[in-house]
Amino acid sequence: MQKSQISSLSPRVRTGVRSTRLASLVVVLALVALAVPATSSAVFQSSPGGEPAVTNTPTNSHWFSWTSSGFNVRYCITTYRNSVSFNRGCIPSPSLYYLDPSSSQFSQTENSLPDGTLVGVYPSEYRDGIGIYPCSGPQCSSSTLIDLNQPVLTVFAAGTANYTNNAQIPMHIDYNDALSHPWFAGGQNAAVFICQRRDRACTNADPHNYEPNCSVANLSRFAAPGNAKVNSFDCTFDFTSAADGPVYLCATAADQSIPDPDPTAVEPSSPPTHPNQFVKPATGLGWTAGDANLAENACGSVVLDRASPTISAQASDTTPATGDLVTFSASGSDGVSGLAGPFTWDFGDNTPNKQGANITHTYGSPGTYRVELTGWPSRI
Repeated sequence: MQKSQISSLSPRVRTGVRSTRLASLVVVLALVALAVPATSSAVFQSSPGGEPAVTNTPTNSHWFSWTSSGFNVRYCITTYRNSVSFNRGCIPSPSLYYLDPSSSQFSQTENSLPDGTLVGVYPSEYRDGIGIYPCSGPQCSSSTLIDLNQPVLTVFAAGTANYTNNAQIPMHIDYNDALSHPWFAGGQNAAVFICQRRDRACTNADPHNYEPNCSVANLSRFAAPGNAKVNSFDCTFDFTSAADGPVYLCATAADQSIPDPDPTAVEPSSPPTHPNQFVKPATGLGWTAGDANLAENACGSVVLDRASPTISAQASDTTPATGDLVTFSASGSDGVSGLAGPFTWDFGDNTPNKQGANITHTYGSPGTYRVELTGWPSRI
């Protein structure tokens, strides 16, 4: 290719300085073209498993793999904490190179990371001292967000009602987190854990069981982590066969953070390292929602009351004379909810109703009158 290019241009070359310059230019271009096929390739990428988007530990390790077969290489690391950059030096050193052919892994560990820090690691590759080759693809750098805080839940049972006569009790859970979405288990599935009691509200110490029906997030979680994240969950519990009385529905939920490194594993090196960030080194299995940040237990409550209240009325005289003062007395009970509001009396003579447990009334005309007493239960 080099000879054919020069030959094809030679008839146009004229004598003199100008022709010499043109010939030199053609030769230089041809030599540069020859340099590319002679260069061997290198592979440089994040280690298998990748870097988790959100981490709930203040120590974070980023792993990279490299393979070189055509030249000596070294890597120099730049780390960012949010927008502040740090030069972490070169591997194996600023003046040495890995010998060809070579392949290995290297890592960069950042310690004492405050909550909300976005940590990014960007290696650059040097080849045979010729220059720097920054990797531009997403596989060549990694970043993770530090989230050290729990999500916060607000739980409602039967909305904001104090009493209900419907045994199908809905549960609504509001999720709020400063940085992280709810746990991602595919699609809109998350990880919500439920505790039910009838005697009292649950505490963190009470067993909470994973409830699939309560773990479907109402809002998409595909936005990047960072900034406040809001979501919610809805499900219903059937108390048809249960007795009337208080119902406590409580919940906790996981965010999307996972440890890095695993604080409980016994690692072979210091600082602790594990290239596959999505596998728990102590078990060889994937992380679970129990390893993420978990919300404190939160409860909603309502009183289930399906029984009707009982009321009774008494009159001091059932055959009074016209103009006589009659005293009326009311009593009532409800085994669960109690009664709400005053008793209401309708005297059947087109006079205004009266309210109260003990009232008086006179009839101005003779006749037979039907007296009605109304009492209101607390439940709805």
